[in-house]
Amino acid sequence: TIICSDTTRTAVPEFSYLELDQVRVKGKEQPVGIYEPLGPRDSVDKTLRSLLTRHKQALTYYRAQNWDNAEREFFTLQQAMPERVLFKLYLDRIAYFRTHPPGESWDGVFTFTTK
Repeated sequence: TIICSDTTRTAVPEFSYLELDQVRVKGKEQPVGIYEPLGPRDSVDKTLRSLLTRHKQALTYYRAQNWDNAEREFFTLQQAMPERVLFKLYLDRIAYFRTHPPGESWDGVFTFTTK
């Protein structure tokens, strides 16, 4: 429900964050990381910490265009937390990229074409 950038994440390191995406907004070249703050690190339970680790691995696979492993990880995450639309979003992107490969020069960043 709350999104913050790398700047906030760096300024408040005592919080845990779920990385949502790396995005490039229309008219800008430099990508920006966007995150969901989850709360103070010491209040994040073991289950959520495990989810964060799995999500980080899923993003690594996704950005490397390793669609099979990325899809498996995001599917597992979606099954564990079906209320989070984020995982479905990545599964939809993977399905798209399987038929429309982004190319070897793709940097893993989602580029918005509208404001």
